[in-house]
Amino acid sequence: MSKEDEIVNMLLARDEEAEAEVHYNHYGDRGVVDAVVPNELGLIVYEVKADAAIEAATGANEILRQYNRHREYFMKGSSYGRTLPKSVHFMLAFAATPMAYEHVMDNYEMYAPACEGEMFDAVESSVVFIETEMGNTLRIQSDEAMEYLEGIIYE
Repeated sequence: MSKEDEIVNMLLARDEEAEAEVHYNHYGDRGVVDAVVPNELGLIVYEVKADAAIEAATGANEILRQYNRHREYFMKGSSYGRTLPKSVHFMLAFAATPMAYEHVMDNYEMYAPACEGEMFDAVESSVVFIETEMGNTLRIQSDEAMEYLEGIIYE
């Protein structure tokens, strides 16, 4: 099983209403998000990246282009847009691996707006690392989180 599959399966196990591989189509702008997990506040929409996806991408700009497309068109082009959840939070979730960590740190200037939880068109956006053994989701917004993440990745 791939690391991305492990992460998506872990996300699906969190809520029986969670869905994997959710398609959208908004006037020809099509795509698939890796997982949609409802919670008491609304929806969390995940795009998951592990080492294989990072290696296959031409760079951080390609990963961000795909993620931004999801943020722009997912709610407009999926059945979730018809139900109008209270809130939607998009997460670009990287596997907690040395390669993913180094990729995000090397390209932090590009990822910074999403890393800092900025709002894009009234939708919150985050970059997180997901560690599957303990089931932790780690945002990289504080020095303490970074030290903890480095401890997990480089143990």
